[in-house]
Amino acid sequence: MKENADARVHVQPYHFKEGETVLIRQDYGHSGKLIPPYKPQPYQITKQKGTMITAQNHEQVIVRNASKFKPIALEYKPVPECYASQSEQEDKEFPETDAPVTPPSPEAKTPRRYPVRRDRKTPAYLSDYVS
Repeated sequence: MKENADARVHVQPYHFKEGETVLIRQDYGHSGKLIPPYKPQPYQITKQKGTMITAQNHEQVIVRNASKFKPIALEYKPVPECYASQSEQEDKEFPETDAPVTPPSPEAKTPRRYPVRRDRKTPAYLSDYVS
């Protein structure tokens, strides 16, 4: 009976090893929109007995079911050269100068986005208006 249920639900076994780095799902009720589903501190698995896993970080030891854990990989990934050289190129394009920045003169007007419509007719209902 268990095999039939497992086949229908596509159950997969948990493959955790001692020393592996994991995140732990938050325990408290409805987590809400602003609370992350996993605690941000990584834990190290220290002991495993069936599906019960003991994990610890520098502050505490936690024992939970394997379904509450998510494996993560903490590997050093070097920054690609294209990103590292981009900041150097930006520095070359915009050299720092000590010249003061002058504000634009009021005579220098920027072109309007839309044309000015000055030749509008007054509405007919305002023809008897006296100013």
